Amino acid sequence: MNDIVQADRLSGATIFKGDLGAHFSLVPASDRFVPIILDAGLDEIEGLKVSTDIISSHLAGRAEIVFGALTTTFVRAAASGAHIVQTVLTSRGCPGSEGTFVPISSHEAGADPVPAAVARFGNPAASGIQVAAQFALLPLAASDYIETIAKTLVFLQAVGLRTTSKDFGTRIDGDAAHVLAAFSTILTHFGHPAGHVVLQATLVANSPSKDAFK
Repeated sequence: MNDIVQADRLSGATIFKGDLGAHFSLVPASDRFVPIILDAGLDEIEGLKVSTDIISSHLAGRAEIVFGALTTTFVRAAASGAHIVQTVLTSRGCPGSEGTFVPISSHEAGADPVPAAVARFGNPAASGIQVAAQFALLPLAASDYIETIAKTLVFLQAVGLRTTSKDFGTRIDGDAAHVLAAFSTILTHFGHPAGHVVLQATLVANSPSKDAFK
């Protein structure tokens, strides 16, 4: 197998093993928003490419590195006690990435990705920061996208995260490190491993409306 697609011995499924990208924006609802954003900034991390403009920051690298960085920024900002919103748009296998196109191939029909995803999720160390998040998965150009999305919900429940269906996506509640690790696992294990898959998420911590809207 090449660097993009690798067989998983746990289930016979194939998983994505290449680099992915993520655009994210950190929005503290605080008059101290500047120091909160700067204090949450990323240290130099081996294997992580970072570029920033006035709209967002872009991260590129292996899934565990990119989502580890997203966890770091969110947890650092939320530790300030301020109401924090972090928007994330992640993609792998993008046809526009570095001018290349990765065709849909090598997908084993009928292979269930859930057992491998649960096993690889493991038990990430808790961050101590509770998050409410909503996300949508878009397995582009996949005819079985409904089944793929449904299996992500089975996975989330299997690893102990609380899920709630809502229009246009799914809500997840839990520890920030667990939720972001789950997003990383979903992006690499669900959808055609050599196809274009997009995950969009919004994460919130320390919301003043948490008691009014449950």
